[in-house]
Amino acid sequence: VSQSLQEAHERCHQLSEDMAELSDQTQTKLDSKVDITAWNDMNDDIDASVKTVRDMASALRLEVDSRRRKVDETFSLLRGEVKQLDDKVDMNNNNTTRQMEDEHTTVSRLIQERAQHNR
Repeated sequence: VSQSLQEAHERCHQLSEDMAELSDQTQTKLDSKVDITAWNDMNDDIDASVKTVRDMASALRLEVDSRRRKVDETFSLLRGEVKQLDDKVDMNNNNTTRQMEDEHTTVSRLIQERAQHNR
């Protein structure tokens, strides 16, 4: 009976150690698991941050498009003004050349008439 009692006592002690070990393993597993509430909160924060960045990028894109249109309009006006100035310079050049040719022709004619008159 004493031996059976001692075996039962050892078995009880072994079961206590097994329970403590199982409890430690269970606690370790629970500690390593992600808290679903914290996980969801973190995901919500990340989603909000992503939405903020998207909104900022969209606003920036709209602003850049608006500025690009303004720059395109300004360049278009400048091109038109430069073309007008080019046309004006060409016209003035042609008029000056024509006037010089007319004057040259007139002076040459007058010189020839003077030369014939002096003979």
